[in-house]
Amino acid sequence: MNFLKPAVLAVPLLCFLGFALFGCERSIEWNQRTILHFETPYGPMQASGVIAVRFGHPTAFSRNYLIGGGGLRSQVRGEAVVADFGDGKVLIALLQNLTPALRTAVYHQQEDVAQSSHDRNAALRTSKAAAGHFEPIDVARQNWPKIVTFANLSDPTTIKLVDPNRISLVIGDGFTLTHVTVQATTDPVTRGNVAKVLPCFDSREGCVTPYQPTPYGHPLGLLLGGLGKSSF
Repeated sequence: MNFLKPAVLAVPLLCFLGFALFGCERSIEWNQRTILHFETPYGPMQASGVIAVRFGHPTAFSRNYLIGGGGLRSQVRGEAVVADFGDGKVLIALLQNLTPALRTAVYHQQEDVAQSSHDRNAALRTSKAAAGHFEPIDVARQNWPKIVTFANLSDPTTIKLVDPNRISLVIGDGFTLTHVTVQATTDPVTRGNVAKVLPCFDSREGCVTPYQPTPYGHPLGLLLGGLGKSSF
């Protein structure tokens, strides 16, 4: 009996599995600053936050030979952007809508990339360009992040969507969101701003928290097709 044969066969199999797991994706990472620009009765105001973004792009091997291996994968670390106007008036740009902001803005800015949307490497080029885009770039209004507020900061069930074109209805007369910019940055990821205005997100005490299971018809479950802590 040849005891070496199984071991010999295992080597290329392990190599294949290793390649499939680790050699089928090219990742591009950057820290991304998102800035909300406001005009107020007291002058211009900004609210910003930094998140870490990672886009994984499949290799030709992954696209051609692995089931489900042709898709773009994204990950994000950080938190939502908080605009605190005082007196309990807060706007929050949800994290789940910030992930592709810079990449999308760069895509629409570069005509050569946009015109080659069928090119398999177009997405990879876009991510590389985004990672190096340290100058602010305006986000198209239709791609602005979803914004929410809370009637009572002690009770996240009082959450509601805010029309970014009509924030004066929430904050007061003379307040407008004029534009949103994004850019790559070497600054560290923002931490703690959400907890400052919504303490129960960390303590889980004193209020119903959005990342707990909610019953059918619960306000948090109805909003945005289901809202979780990952949104903040």
